[in-house]
Amino acid sequence: MADLVEITAGDPYMRGHAAEHAAEGNLLVAVAPGGAVAGFAAFWPFDGLAHLCELDVHPDHAGRGLGRRLIAAGEAWARARAMPALTLATFVDVPWNGPFYARLGFVHYPEDQWGEGHHAIWRNQLDSALDCSRRFLMIKRLG
Repeated sequence: MADLVEITAGDPYMRGHAAEHAAEGNLLVAVAPGGAVAGFAAFWPFDGLAHLCELDVHPDHAGRGLGRRLIAAGEAWARARAMPALTLATFVDVPWNGPFYARLGFVHYPEDQWGEGHHAIWRNQLDSALDCSRRFLMIKRLG
C-alpha cells in the first residue's frame, strides 16, 4: 500500500478522501524506485462514469509522461468496470489543466448531458473557494 501520508500532503481533498479511495480501489498510485509516491489519480463512479477527482504528479517526476500514464490507467480501470467515459472538473485556461486534458482527448462536457452526480460535483465546485467562471467539466468517451 502506498504511503497515504505522502499522497495527502498539501492536498486538502486527498486528506479527506485518500483512505476511502484506497479502500474502494479507486486510487491509482505510481511509485518511484525506492518506494516514494511519484504520482496518483483518484476516481469516483458518478452517473455510471468514472470521475477523476484528483491527479497529482510530484514535481521531481514531472515532465516524464506520468500524468498521461495515470490517465491511461484510469481509462483501463473504468473499462474494467464497464464505465463508458472519464469525466473531470478543471480550469479552462491553465496549461497543465484544460489544455493538457484536451490533448488527451477530453472535451467540454455540456451541462444538459450531466446526471445528478455531475450536478452535485458542480455544486461542490460552486460552493468552494475556486473561481468557477474559469472552470468546466470535461469528458473523454472510451471507445
